[in-house]
Amino acid sequence: MIYAWRLCLSRPPTPAELERLEAFYRQIEEQVSRDPNRHVSLIGGKRLLEVSMTEQVTWITLARALLNLDEFVNRE
Repeated sequence: MIYAWRLCLSRPPTPAELERLEAFYRQIEEQVSRDPNRHVSLIGGKRLLEVSMTEQVTWITLARALLNLDEFVNRE
């Protein structure tokens, strides 16, 4: 998670940001694990065999959230 954050924002997350990011990951993982087939469209039919569908969809959702942060879109 820290690596993904650093790739997107070119800085490490603060402890508060990391806590929120981890909570968001757990929330997504819980939602997806309840009904993974509902979210299959996110992976575009290209499932990685080494990773569960739940984990794959969770990481894709987390990556999308990071890429939509204002700090990513508007670098100063």
